[in-house]
Amino acid sequence: MSMLQTVEVTCPQCAVTQKVNLWASVNVKVDPHLKDEVLEQRLNVFTCGEDGCDYRCPVDISVLYNDMDGKFCVQYVAKDDMKNPGYYRHLSKQGAVMIPQMALKMAEKTGGDYIARPHHVFSMKEMVLYILFRQFCDAYGQDVDQAPDDEADGA
Repeated sequence: MSMLQTVEVTCPQCAVTQKVNLWASVNVKVDPHLKDEVLEQRLNVFTCGEDGCDYRCPVDISVLYNDMDGKFCVQYVAKDDMKNPGYYRHLSKQGAVMIPQMALKMAEKTGGDYIARPHHVFSMKEMVLYILFRQFCDAYGQDVDQAPDDEADGA
């Protein structure tokens, strides 16, 4: 499920406070249009609505990108969250998401257990690169049961 939240943002240029919709998580199977928003770096961008002010900038909030078809997720960690001890209350020391055991078992049965092991990134550009990498792996990579034979490769 994608999660949208409304927050107040004060424009750094004209100082007018406005309500802005920001995504805390995107599920590209449920909301496929959000994939382009992420890849084109338009997700969570503030555009001032005040007459005469054309200020535009990204809003730095943490975002979880969930690709159910690709069975991977990417967690962008905002700079303020990285320094906040409260951000880590649902993470293990290895960076895995602490999910209740019953929910984890259900996720394993449906192939969704990847959600407990997000790939963490620290810039939205890094998120885009990781998503593209996973797309290329899906398009050109080998199935595990069809791994190349060392002898066939001349090794």
